[in-house]
Amino acid sequence: MLEKIKKFIKDNSITLITFFVGVIIILAIYILKDVKPFGDKSLLQIDFFHQYAPFLGELQDKIKNGGNFLYNFNVGFGLPFFRNFANYLGSIFNVIILFFKKENILVSFSVIIGLKAVLSATT
Repeated sequence: MLEKIKKFIKDNSITLITFFVGVIIILAIYILKDVKPFGDKSLLQIDFFHQYAPFLGELQDKIKNGGNFLYNFNVGFGLPFFRNFANYLGSIFNVIILFFKKENILVSFSVIIGLKAVLSATT
């Protein structure tokens, strides 16, 4: 087993270095700019704050409590939820919100964006 791990590291050393350098850079930016979870600032600005955060919260509610993924009855007479899912929430990375409480949606967003940036740099 240890030999397999060593071989994997040797065969993928450049990719692993790129990944960890990306993690260090993202963490440094978050710390220096006081971005959640290391500070009070958020990556969400303007439309992201007023649209994406509530959509993530709604997605979290629907997954944890069970809900209709086709329609959202929490707004007026209701709105099609599927279009928001397809446009904003369809990323597999959004599963990360399940590991956070609803009041920590902004922290989960920082984790999602950081992870996307690091994995983009790695590929």
